[in-house]
Amino acid sequence: MERKQSVGWLKLNLAMELDYFNSTTNGNSDDRIGMIKALVKRGYDITIYSAVHRRDEGLFNGDFEGRKYLSFLKNVKYKPNKYPKSDILIVEPGPDNMTYSYPYDKSKPFMRWIFECIDKHIGPVIWLHGDPILPIPFRQMAFAKYPWGHKNNGYTNLSMRGEKWVVNSGWSTYDEMFSKKKHYVLLRPKKIDLAVDMYNGSRAGYKDLAEHFEFRHMPVGYEYSFFKDYLVMINPNNFLIYTGGDRSRRKSFREYYNGTGYSTKVTGKWGDDVKESFSGIEFIGWLRNRREIQNFINNSKVCVQIASTKGSLTGCVTARLFEVAAGRCISLIDGSIYRAKDFVPDKWFVVNGKDRALKKYRKISRMSYKDRKKLIYEELNFMRENYTWERSIESIVKVIDECFPDDHLV
Repeated sequence: MERKQSVGWLKLNLAMELDYFNSTTNGNSDDRIGMIKALVKRGYDITIYSAVHRRDEGLFNGDFEGRKYLSFLKNVKYKPNKYPKSDILIVEPGPDNMTYSYPYDKSKPFMRWIFECIDKHIGPVIWLHGDPILPIPFRQMAFAKYPWGHKNNGYTNLSMRGEKWVVNSGWSTYDEMFSKKKHYVLLRPKKIDLAVDMYNGSRAGYKDLAEHFEFRHMPVGYEYSFFKDYLVMINPNNFLIYTGGDRSRRKSFREYYNGTGYSTKVTGKWGDDVKESFSGIEFIGWLRNRREIQNFINNSKVCVQIASTKGSLTGCVTARLFEVAAGRCISLIDGSIYRAKDFVPDKWFVVNGKDRALKKYRKISRMSYKDRKKLIYEELNFMRENYTWERSIESIVKVIDECFPDDHLV
């Protein structure tokens, strides 16, 4: 008889959102729910040990009214005030500061609950690094000059909050992190070695701390069922769109979005000074939830996937590329991203520089509905086959199989 290992799930900070459609911020809710759904489908016993958003707590009492797309959560346990008793822990990043208190114990910072959970756990820990810009601050966690509880730690001794106290004060201890456990870091960038070198800053220290972690690649995935009811619109209101904030992508954004001569709309947080530096762009601000963003995508013709310098060099893309295609909108990708062609069915979807992008925009603007629809489904079908969470979680499954080689047949 096959036995599946139990998996505990944590988020480093802030309550996690599970209802993708109604999430007020993305907060990785699409990645999170896609991975959990794929692991449940594979038969793993999942327990969430850190707090979820208040509006999502009813899901664990069987309240799926209007949210049948989350009904698989009936197979997921929720124990936000219990220490983990799972074979393996999965930890996803979150805001890395101590200002948020834990909802089930207001006396401690949210992150302290997470480190206590890691401390109590005996077994492998998998960290999910999916952000192309923000590494996980491992050095600050357990390798700071003054670990948690030290008399000179500014978090535990307020009188020590002098110069550089934040840098020198750790959030946990070495033993809490590493006693009786091995850590794996699954990174989205394709170039693992380069990513480890690049994410070696004063708080992250990937390269310097490599002996404590095993770094592996985990390809991006997407849960296409979010868009299963969408159709290709005959006459969408929007032409060129971008969903998201600045976040170190300004150079590429200027190249593909500034002064194109085509109707261009952008969602997300952008400073007034930044917006004033661009022309021909309508910045419409935050949309209320992911459902509104998806409707916005569906009512548009084309979007270009851009990346930060680090993201481009390491081949790290976000779920936006797939979200746009799933919304029945043409999803192009900046050719400066390493191995950009791997993410799309044909080099037609890759753009290199503004001149070529403008030619592509012109061609799309003149396309018949039939040709545009054909192009959209060519891309979407490719992504459905190659970039799913079912495929992506094989990186997690491989770690579990290696850590528990004798547990399959009992």
